Amino acid sequence: MVQEHNNVDELLKDELLALCNATLHILPHGYKFDLEKRQPVFE
Repeated sequence: MVQEHNNVDELLKDELLALCNATLHILPHGYKFDLEKRQPVFE
């Protein structure tokens, strides 16, 4: 994932996180994600 910007260092307890140019994978129950290859596993 190439991430160009985030505001993690500036966040207070009740503030929202900002991520720009992030890739989001939404996987339903039963699907898997290979963390080393950084890709979904389709079986």
